[in-house]
Amino acid sequence: MDITTIAKLQKKGVLISPVIANLFEIYTVDIRPVLDKQKNKHLKLEQRRAFFKPTLIVKSEKKQLLANNFELYYLIKSHNLDQDTFKQNVLVSSLTEEEGSFGIAFFELLEIISRYKAILDLSIIYTKLNNILTKDMTQKLLKKNNFSIRTFCALIGITERTYHIRRTKSLKL
Repeated sequence: MDITTIAKLQKKGVLISPVIANLFEIYTVDIRPVLDKQKNKHLKLEQRRAFFKPTLIVKSEKKQLLANNFELYYLIKSHNLDQDTFKQNVLVSSLTEEEGSFGIAFFELLEIISRYKAILDLSIIYTKLNNILTKDMTQKLLKKNNFSIRTFCALIGITERTYHIRRTKSLKL
């Protein structure tokens, strides 16, 4: 495991692995803006987690592809970082292409969703995840034939009833 800074990762031109691009889009469109609205209460916590979580980088044909750590990638691509964040140390570990996997990022995203489930629009997130996951992916990751609402709820620690109540409330807004 190596230690580097956000500035060095930015300079190297680290990209997001194409395998997890759709998951990263869920993070940037449906999760990150909600955390931003919370007056940095949740965002600062998420950034601290990103700094201390080992980040996996897949080295592929002269490219370095991030395999996990959505918030770190968001920060790497951000152009308005303060100097303290820019100089922040992060742990990185290299993987081969074969070792990099959709599952690592998928379960990381579920962990983030689980942490902030009370403030996220779970219906939109579930729909997007359901559209991303193929039958083979679902079988490999979850040992299930499909990615049902029940499965999603179990993975993020809520009941189906809670999911439907929240969905009904968000439709009325």
